[in-house]
Amino acid sequence: MAVDPQIIIAVIGTLGTLGGAAIGAWIAGSSSKATALRIALVERDKHKHDRLWDARREAYTVIVAAMSALEKTASRMDDRMNGHEADAERYYQSQTYNEDAEELWSEFRAVKAAYEGNILVLSEGFKAAYAEWQKDFFYEEEGIPPQQADAHYNAMRQHIPLFVELAQAEIWPV
Repeated sequence: MAVDPQIIIAVIGTLGTLGGAAIGAWIAGSSSKATALRIALVERDKHKHDRLWDARREAYTVIVAAMSALEKTASRMDDRMNGHEADAERYYQSQTYNEDAEELWSEFRAVKAAYEGNILVLSEGFKAAYAEWQKDFFYEEEGIPPQQADAHYNAMRQHIPLFVELAQAEIWPV
């Protein structure tokens, strides 16, 4: 029994078309699945970065606010020790100095607690800046009180703008 060559050609053409359509659908399905997976990964990464930036914004706000309070006390103590009409000896022996020193160290502990409580979300750059600030803050730890007051105030005055600049650059990346 002979099969008509036209039928063989028609069957091959139909199978080729169906096979091509099936392969095309499979490729398109794989491609759309891969695209959907890529989009999901990008969205997940974006969400993760948004959450990290939110956590950093909160951490930096708390730390810089605590540092600003510390700067005000350090400034007041520096003025009372080294100001134009200051009497460092009298101030150092006064109850006012004791109260100011207690306030200064209380605020320092608040800065330290804010830093340590947020250390997991802080960038390495912020941690390095914090270490530099501590070195400058304790520059004259064993020095005489006017030098200590000056070192504390200068450390605050110089580093707070750097912390703000660093925080803004990390929170709102360009």
